[in-house]
Amino acid sequence: MNLRTAAVGLIGVLLGAAHAYAAEPDGDGSCRDAANRRYENKAELPADVLVLMKRAGRMADAGEPFQVTDAVVDETLPFQRFMFAEQKGCALSLYYERGGRAYGYGHVTFRQAGAEWAIQPGSSYPYGTLRR
Repeated sequence: MNLRTAAVGLIGVLLGAAHAYAAEPDGDGSCRDAANRRYENKAELPADVLVLMKRAGRMADAGEPFQVTDAVVDETLPFQRFMFAEQKGCALSLYYERGGRAYGYGHVTFRQAGAEWAIQPGSSYPYGTLRR
């Protein structure tokens, strides 16, 4: 087997894996043709997504105060703040600010399968550690 044959084989495997993931069953298929949508506030998100988000801790809504640094100013403030979310078909991508010792940004993707939502593997901590 030469290098070119191996490379073509590897590309085929990778494309097959990507296609298999994209073709993952989505229940009744109702979300597949859903219009793209942008969410500016948490309250606009699907209820099941909000339930999954709560499992990872509290998150301030867009524009609300949150704990930006590890120097705690107010113990009632959450360490995360919602920025926006976008839904494209069966996937909803949520972007947020992360406070604490290392301020930064996080991203979590939720995937709809029928009427149920699940957290997609590879999402930012702490969401990537949650299973359902």
